[in-house]
Amino acid sequence: MSRLQWKSLRSRVERTRHQYEPGYRSLDQKEWLKMHKTVFDKILSGDLPADRVYEDDSVFAFRDINPQAPVHVLVIPKTKFARFTEISSRPAEETGRFFSAVSKVATFLNLDSSGYRVVINNGRDGGQAVEYFHAHILAGRKLTWPPG
Repeated sequence: MSRLQWKSLRSRVERTRHQYEPGYRSLDQKEWLKMHKTVFDKILSGDLPADRVYEDDSVFAFRDINPQAPVHVLVIPKTKFARFTEISSRPAEETGRFFSAVSKVATFLNLDSSGYRVVINNGRDGGQAVEYFHAHILAGRKLTWPPG
């Protein structure tokens, strides 16, 4: 989300709140993300069901409900952040665990010999539909290039 988009969204949210209520103050982007529950937050909390493929202390992987290939699995970190552009500010160990888990999921699904694609969408123009960092594992057919 660009700074301009964030400011616009924040101002719309703030206009809906009564600015004179006790304790009112403006929210920054991190605070807003903590309050805003995405579909992935609801899956992690158990509020929404998911077809679980893999889980450990740091990630959760599940089948996409709108698959774009015969195998379409989403891998999400349990520590929430919105976009790939924020990954450079994350601890290197956390980032390494995430990408290691993506590889483990592909191996668990027996995709290593036939091949697969890992996709990370970033922002609206990049095709990111949920403001929660995640990776897609696509497989089960010959994937073409360029992708759309």
